[in-house]
Amino acid sequence: MKGCRVAMIHTILIAGCIFMELSATLSDAAEVRSKDAVARWREGQLELATKAVVHRFDFEGGGLRRTRWLNRKTGVDLLDGRAIEDFALVLDGLRVSSADSTWNVAKPEGRRLKNGELQVTLTLKRQGLA
Repeated sequence: MKGCRVAMIHTILIAGCIFMELSATLSDAAEVRSKDAVARWREGQLELATKAVVHRFDFEGGGLRRTRWLNRKTGVDLLDGRAIEDFALVLDGLRVSSADSTWNVAKPEGRRLKNGELQVTLTLKRQGLA
């Protein structure tokens, strides 16, 4: 499209032995496990968990919001029920947030890597940025 660009965002999160590349329309429930971690996804949500921590991301209605950051040892959820953007950037002078509902979220792909790490790839695309 003339005058339009597609923005693709890749974020790397490390939680224990979880390696996740967010490259984010979820439809099927699935999970991938390692010896000490699990990544689960279903329509509108992704959860990453180890013995120490649980991270939950929400994709309902587009966008990417972190909705849980639970320390399993203390039982404290650092987000206390709030949903926050996972990233923000400035593109062509405009602030772009992962929480914007204008993102198209692709179905995730998960796999266990050679050394047991988990990799979950989600692609976020946004069109119409001038």
